[in-house]
Amino acid sequence: MPPVDSTTEQADDPVHELITSPIPKVLWHYTDLEGFRGIVNSRQIHATNIRYLNDKEEFEHGFKRAKDLLLEMLPPEEADPPMVRTLVAGTFERIFSAGALCPANLSLFTASFTLNGDQLSQWRGYSRGSAGVSLGFDFAGMRKFTAPKTPVTFAPCVYQDEDKARLLRHSMTSFVNPVLKLAMDTADIPTVRRALDELQKARPDLSPGQVSDVYFEGVENRRHKELPQTIAELSSRLLHLVALLKHSAFEEEEEWRLVLPVFAIMPNRPDLRFRSRSSTLVPYTEFPLTGGETVNAFRLKEVVLGPGSEDPLAVTSARSFLDSVGLKDVRISRSRIPYRPW
Repeated sequence: MPPVDSTTEQADDPVHELITSPIPKVLWHYTDLEGFRGIVNSRQIHATNIRYLNDKEEFEHGFKRAKDLLLEMLPPEEADPPMVRTLVAGTFERIFSAGALCPANLSLFTASFTLNGDQLSQWRGYSRGSAGVSLGFDFAGMRKFTAPKTPVTFAPCVYQDEDKARLLRHSMTSFVNPVLKLAMDTADIPTVRRALDELQKARPDLSPGQVSDVYFEGVENRRHKELPQTIAELSSRLLHLVALLKHSAFEEEEEWRLVLPVFAIMPNRPDLRFRSRSSTLVPYTEFPLTGGETVNAFRLKEVVLGPGSEDPLAVTSARSFLDSVGLKDVRISRSRIPYRPW
Protein backbone atom coordinates (compact mmCIF):
# COMPACT_ATOMS: atom_id res chain seq x y z
CA MET A 1 0.00 0.00 0.00
CA PRO A 2 1.71 3.27 -1.06
CA PRO A 3 1.83 6.07 1.51
CA VAL A 4 -0.55 8.99 1.35
CA ASP A 5 0.83 11.84 -0.77
CA SER A 6 2.79 14.07 1.57
CA THR A 7 2.78 17.85 1.68
CA THR A 8 5.20 17.94 4.59
CA GLU A 9 8.11 17.62 2.19
CA GLN A 10 7.37 21.02 0.73
CA ALA A 11 9.61 23.84 1.79
CA ASP A 12 6.65 25.98 2.84
CA ASP A 13 4.78 25.14 6.01
CA PRO A 14 1.27 26.65 5.81
CA VAL A 15 0.59 26.13 9.52
CA HIS A 16 3.77 27.94 10.48
CA GLU A 17 2.86 30.72 8.07
CA LEU A 18 -0.58 31.00 9.65
CA ILE A 19 0.53 31.18 13.28
CA THR A 20 3.32 33.64 12.45
CA SER A 21 1.14 35.87 10.25
CA PRO A 22 2.21 39.54 10.33
CA ILE A 23 0.17 41.26 13.00
CA PRO A 24 -1.94 44.14 11.62
CA LYS A 25 -1.14 47.64 12.75
CA VAL A 26 -4.33 47.82 14.82
CA LEU A 27 -6.58 45.03 16.09
CA TRP A 28 -9.86 45.70 17.86
CA HIS A 29 -11.59 44.15 20.84
CA TYR A 30 -15.29 44.82 21.46
CA THR A 31 -16.63 44.96 24.99
CA ASP A 32 -19.09 46.82 27.19
CA LEU A 33 -18.28 49.80 29.41
CA GLU A 34 -17.47 47.65 32.42
CA GLY A 35 -15.13 45.54 30.29
CA PHE A 36 -13.46 48.72 29.04
CA ARG A 37 -12.81 49.84 32.60
CA GLY A 38 -11.53 46.44 33.69
CA ILE A 39 -9.16 45.92 30.74
CA VAL A 40 -7.59 49.36 31.09
CA ASN A 41 -7.20 49.17 34.87
CA SER A 42 -5.75 45.66 34.91
CA ARG A 43 -3.87 45.75 31.58
CA GLN A 44 -5.27 42.25 31.14
CA ILE A 45 -7.98 40.67 29.04
CA HIS A 46 -10.39 37.90 29.88
CA ALA A 47 -9.62 34.73 27.92
CA THR A 48 -12.78 32.60 27.89
CA ASN A 49 -12.93 28.81 27.82
CA ILE A 50 -13.49 28.02 24.15
CA ARG A 51 -16.41 25.69 24.87
CA TYR A 52 -18.44 28.60 26.23
CA LEU A 53 -18.18 30.98 23.26
CA ASN A 54 -21.12 32.12 21.15
CA ASP A 55 -20.30 29.64 18.38
CA LYS A 56 -21.61 26.41 19.93
CA GLU A 57 -19.37 24.34 17.63
CA GLU A 58 -16.11 25.95 18.76
CA PHE A 59 -13.25 23.44 18.84
CA GLU A 60 -15.70 20.66 17.89
CA HIS A 61 -15.86 22.20 14.40
CA GLY A 62 -12.10 21.85 13.97
CA PHE A 63 -12.12 18.30 15.33
CA LYS A 64 -14.93 17.29 12.98
CA ARG A 65 -13.15 18.79 9.98
CA ALA A 66 -9.96 16.95 10.94
CA LYS A 67 -11.81 13.65 11.38
CA ASP A 68 -13.60 13.98 8.02
CA LEU A 69 -10.32 14.76 6.27
CA LEU A 70 -8.61 11.83 7.97
CA LEU A 71 -11.13 9.42 6.45
CA GLU A 72 -10.62 11.04 3.05
CA MET A 73 -6.86 10.55 3.36
CA LEU A 74 -7.19 6.81 4.03
CA PRO A 75 -7.50 4.27 1.21
CA PRO A 76 -11.08 3.65 -0.02
CA GLU A 77 -13.11 1.54 2.38
CA GLU A 78 -13.61 -1.20 -0.19
CA ALA A 79 -9.83 -1.42 -0.76
CA ASP A 80 -8.97 -2.68 2.69
CA PRO A 81 -10.45 -4.59 5.57
CA PRO A 82 -12.62 -2.25 7.64
CA MET A 83 -10.33 -2.93 10.61
CA VAL A 84 -7.54 -0.85 9.04
CA ARG A 85 -9.68 2.28 8.83
CA THR A 86 -11.08 1.57 12.29
CA LEU A 87 -7.62 1.31 13.84
CA VAL A 88 -6.36 4.56 12.28
CA ALA A 89 -9.55 6.51 13.04
CA GLY A 90 -9.65 5.14 16.58
CA THR A 91 -6.05 6.18 17.24
CA PHE A 92 -6.87 9.68 15.99
CA GLU A 93 -10.09 10.02 17.99
CA ARG A 94 -8.35 9.02 21.23
CA ILE A 95 -6.27 12.20 20.97
CA PHE A 96 -9.51 14.14 21.54
CA SER A 97 -11.31 11.64 23.79
CA ALA A 98 -8.54 10.49 26.13
CA GLY A 99 -5.28 12.05 24.95
CA ALA A 100 -3.59 15.44 25.10
CA LEU A 101 -6.51 17.34 23.56
CA CYS A 102 -9.37 15.83 25.57
CA PRO A 103 -11.34 18.13 27.92
CA ALA A 104 -9.99 16.38 31.03
CA ASN A 105 -6.40 17.14 30.02
CA LEU A 106 -6.68 20.45 28.20
CA SER A 107 -8.69 23.65 28.45
CA LEU A 108 -8.33 26.26 25.73
CA PHE A 109 -8.95 29.88 26.68
CA THR A 110 -9.36 32.48 23.97
CA ALA A 111 -9.70 36.22 23.54
CA SER A 112 -11.01 37.66 20.29
CA PHE A 113 -9.91 40.62 18.21
CA THR A 114 -10.96 41.83 14.78
CA LEU A 115 -9.73 43.91 11.87
CA ASN A 116 -12.80 46.17 11.89
CA GLY A 117 -13.21 48.66 14.72
CA ASP A 118 -16.74 49.80 13.87
CA GLN A 119 -18.93 46.92 12.71
CA LEU A 120 -22.64 46.54 13.39
CA SER A 121 -22.61 42.78 14.02
CA GLN A 122 -19.83 43.21 16.57
CA TRP A 123 -21.70 45.95 18.41
CA ARG A 124 -24.79 43.77 18.50
CA GLY A 125 -22.86 40.75 19.73
CA TYR A 126 -20.60 42.26 22.39
CA SER A 127 -22.06 45.51 23.71
CA ARG A 128 -24.33 43.56 26.09
CA GLY A 129 -26.97 46.25 26.25
CA SER A 130 -24.61 49.17 26.82
CA ALA A 131 -23.33 51.62 24.26
CA GLY A 132 -20.28 49.40 23.94
CA VAL A 133 -16.62 50.17 23.35
CA SER A 134 -14.16 49.05 20.69
CA LEU A 135 -10.53 49.06 21.81
CA GLY A 136 -7.79 49.38 19.18
CA PHE A 137 -4.46 47.78 20.15
CA ASP A 138 -1.01 47.75 18.62
CA PHE A 139 0.17 44.19 19.21
CA ALA A 140 3.41 44.36 17.22
CA GLY A 141 5.38 43.01 20.17
CA MET A 142 3.09 40.08 20.90
CA ARG A 143 5.22 37.66 18.87
CA LYS A 144 7.69 37.74 21.76
CA PHE A 145 5.49 35.50 23.86
CA THR A 146 3.28 33.61 21.42
CA ALA A 147 3.66 30.98 18.67
CA PRO A 148 5.46 29.07 17.31
CA LYS A 149 7.89 28.25 20.15
CA THR A 150 5.33 28.54 22.92
CA PRO A 151 1.90 26.89 23.22
CA VAL A 152 0.25 30.34 23.14
CA THR A 153 -1.05 31.24 19.67
CA PHE A 154 -2.04 34.61 18.23
CA ALA A 155 -3.22 34.32 14.65
CA PRO A 156 -6.13 34.94 12.25
CA CYS A 157 -9.04 32.50 12.17
CA VAL A 158 -9.60 30.35 9.09
CA TYR A 159 -13.10 30.21 7.59
CA GLN A 160 -12.92 28.71 4.09
CA ASP A 161 -13.20 24.92 3.89
CA GLU A 162 -10.46 24.58 1.27
CA ASP A 163 -8.03 26.50 3.51
CA LYS A 164 -8.92 24.31 6.48
CA ALA A 165 -8.37 21.17 4.42
CA ARG A 166 -4.96 22.38 3.21
CA LEU A 167 -3.78 23.18 6.74
CA LEU A 168 -5.13 19.99 8.27
CA ARG A 169 -3.76 17.80 5.50
CA HIS A 170 -0.31 19.28 6.02
CA SER A 171 -0.56 18.65 9.75
CA MET A 172 -1.95 15.14 9.51
CA THR A 173 0.09 13.49 6.77
CA SER A 174 3.01 12.66 9.05
CA PHE A 175 0.50 10.99 11.38
CA VAL A 176 -1.51 9.10 8.79
CA ASN A 177 1.39 7.42 6.99
CA PRO A 178 3.06 5.64 9.96
CA VAL A 179 -0.23 4.81 11.71
CA LEU A 180 -1.67 3.46 8.46
CA LYS A 181 1.40 1.27 8.00
CA LEU A 182 1.09 -0.11 11.54
CA ALA A 183 -2.58 -0.82 10.95
CA MET A 184 -1.85 -2.55 7.65
CA ASP A 185 0.89 -4.63 9.27
CA THR A 186 -1.59 -5.69 11.92
CA ALA A 187 -4.97 -6.08 10.21
CA ASP A 188 -4.49 -6.35 6.43
CA ILE A 189 -4.33 -10.08 5.71
CA PRO A 190 -2.38 -9.89 2.38
CA THR A 191 0.18 -7.54 3.97
CA VAL A 192 0.60 -9.83 6.99
CA ARG A 193 0.92 -12.95 4.83
CA ARG A 194 3.61 -11.37 2.65
CA ALA A 195 5.54 -10.26 5.72
CA LEU A 196 5.28 -13.72 7.31
CA ASP A 197 6.47 -15.39 4.10
CA GLU A 198 9.48 -13.08 3.87
CA LEU A 199 10.35 -13.63 7.52
CA GLN A 200 10.03 -17.42 7.11
CA LYS A 201 12.47 -17.31 4.18
CA ALA A 202 14.89 -15.20 6.20
CA ARG A 203 14.52 -17.45 9.27
CA PRO A 204 14.05 -21.04 8.06
CA ASP A 205 15.07 -22.27 11.52
CA LEU A 206 11.78 -21.00 12.97
CA SER A 207 8.50 -22.86 12.91
CA PRO A 208 5.45 -21.09 11.41
CA GLY A 209 4.16 -20.40 14.92
CA GLN A 210 7.51 -18.90 15.96
CA VAL A 211 7.59 -16.77 12.80
CA SER A 212 4.16 -15.42 13.67
CA ASP A 213 5.25 -14.65 17.25
CA VAL A 214 8.41 -12.86 16.08
CA TYR A 215 6.51 -10.84 13.48
CA PHE A 216 3.74 -9.62 15.75
CA GLU A 217 6.17 -8.93 18.59
CA GLY A 218 8.09 -6.70 16.18
CA VAL A 219 4.93 -4.88 15.14
CA GLU A 220 4.00 -4.38 18.79
CA ASN A 221 7.47 -3.04 19.61
CA ARG A 222 7.21 -0.58 16.73
CA ARG A 223 3.80 0.49 17.92
CA HIS A 224 5.08 1.23 21.43
CA LYS A 225 8.16 3.02 20.10
CA GLU A 226 6.75 5.03 17.18
CA LEU A 227 3.11 5.69 18.03
CA PRO A 228 3.55 7.93 21.12
CA GLN A 229 5.93 10.26 19.27
CA THR A 230 3.67 10.37 16.20
CA ILE A 231 0.64 11.17 18.35
CA ALA A 232 2.56 13.82 20.31
CA GLU A 233 3.67 15.56 17.11
CA LEU A 234 0.14 15.62 15.71
CA SER A 235 -1.28 16.83 19.04
CA SER A 236 1.17 19.72 19.05
CA ARG A 237 0.24 20.75 15.50
CA LEU A 238 -3.48 20.49 16.17
CA LEU A 239 -3.12 22.41 19.42
CA HIS A 240 -1.98 25.45 17.43
CA LEU A 241 -4.44 24.93 14.60
CA VAL A 242 -7.83 23.55 15.62
CA ALA A 243 -8.88 26.53 17.76
CA LEU A 244 -8.38 28.80 14.72
CA LEU A 245 -10.79 26.89 12.48
CA LYS A 246 -14.20 28.56 12.50
CA HIS A 247 -17.46 27.95 10.68
CA SER A 248 -17.74 30.04 7.51
CA ALA A 249 -20.92 31.69 8.88
CA PHE A 250 -18.65 33.78 11.13
CA GLU A 251 -16.34 35.01 8.36
CA GLU A 252 -17.63 38.58 8.59
CA GLU A 253 -15.98 38.88 12.01
CA GLU A 254 -12.44 38.71 10.49
CA GLU A 255 -11.27 37.41 13.83
CA TRP A 256 -7.77 37.25 15.18
CA ARG A 257 -7.63 34.90 18.12
CA LEU A 258 -5.39 34.70 21.13
CA VAL A 259 -5.35 31.07 22.31
CA LEU A 260 -4.01 30.13 25.73
CA PRO A 261 -3.85 26.37 26.41
CA VAL A 262 -4.03 25.26 30.03
CA PHE A 263 -3.00 21.64 30.65
CA ALA A 264 -4.16 19.65 33.66
CA ILE A 265 -0.56 18.61 34.37
CA MET A 266 0.77 22.19 34.46
CA PRO A 267 2.27 22.87 37.91
CA ASN A 268 1.36 26.57 37.90
CA ARG A 269 -1.93 26.89 36.09
CA PRO A 270 -3.41 30.39 35.81
CA ASP A 271 -6.20 31.17 38.24
CA LEU A 272 -9.61 30.13 36.99
CA ARG A 273 -12.36 32.73 37.36
CA PHE A 274 -16.06 32.79 36.52
CA ARG A 275 -18.55 35.32 35.26
CA SER A 276 -22.30 34.89 35.02
CA ARG A 277 -24.27 34.43 31.84
CA SER A 278 -28.02 34.02 31.52
CA SER A 279 -27.95 30.23 31.77
CA THR A 280 -24.58 29.33 33.27
CA LEU A 281 -21.29 30.42 34.80
CA VAL A 282 -18.56 30.99 32.22
CA PRO A 283 -14.95 30.07 33.13
CA TYR A 284 -12.17 32.42 32.08
CA THR A 285 -8.63 33.37 32.97
CA GLU A 286 -6.78 36.68 32.76
CA PHE A 287 -4.09 37.23 30.13
CA PRO A 288 -1.65 40.16 30.37
CA LEU A 289 -1.62 42.55 27.42
CA THR A 290 1.85 43.85 28.22
CA GLY A 291 3.83 40.76 27.24
CA GLY A 292 5.15 40.48 30.77
CA GLU A 293 6.87 43.82 30.39
CA THR A 294 6.21 47.12 32.13
CA VAL A 295 2.86 48.84 32.16
CA ASN A 296 4.16 51.14 29.41
CA ALA A 297 3.97 48.17 27.03
CA PHE A 298 0.17 48.36 27.15
CA ARG A 299 -0.40 49.46 23.55
CA LEU A 300 -3.95 50.83 23.54
CA LYS A 301 -4.05 53.26 20.62
CA GLU A 302 -7.68 54.10 20.00
CA VAL A 303 -11.13 53.84 21.60
CA VAL A 304 -14.36 53.89 19.63
CA LEU A 305 -17.48 54.53 21.67
CA GLY A 306 -20.28 52.41 20.32
CA PRO A 307 -23.64 53.28 18.80
CA GLY A 308 -25.92 54.79 21.38
CA SER A 309 -23.15 56.72 23.17
CA GLU A 310 -25.17 59.88 22.67
CA ASP A 311 -24.54 61.30 26.12
CA PRO A 312 -22.56 64.51 25.51
CA LEU A 313 -20.32 63.55 28.45
CA ALA A 314 -19.39 60.13 27.00
CA VAL A 315 -16.22 61.29 25.22
CA THR A 316 -15.26 63.60 28.08
CA SER A 317 -15.61 60.88 30.71
CA ALA A 318 -13.67 58.36 28.60
CA ARG A 319 -10.91 60.93 28.14
CA SER A 320 -10.79 61.66 31.87
CA PHE A 321 -10.65 57.94 32.66
CA LEU A 322 -7.76 57.27 30.29
CA ASP A 323 -5.87 60.34 31.51
CA SER A 324 -6.29 59.16 35.11
CA VAL A 325 -4.40 55.92 34.35
CA GLY A 326 -1.66 57.57 32.30
CA LEU A 327 -3.01 56.84 28.81
CA LYS A 328 -3.07 60.39 27.53
CA ASP A 329 -2.28 59.70 23.86
CA VAL A 330 -5.18 57.36 23.12
CA ARG A 331 -7.49 58.65 20.37
CA ILE A 332 -11.23 58.61 21.18
CA SER A 333 -14.03 58.71 18.62
CA ARG A 334 -17.67 57.71 18.23
CA SER A 335 -19.13 54.97 16.07
CA ARG A 336 -20.55 56.11 12.76
CA ILE A 337 -23.25 53.43 12.76
CA PRO A 338 -26.81 54.70 13.42
CA TYR A 339 -27.89 51.92 15.78
CA ARG A 340 -29.35 51.92 19.30
CA PRO A 341 -28.29 48.84 21.31
CA TRP A 342 -31.37 48.98 23.57
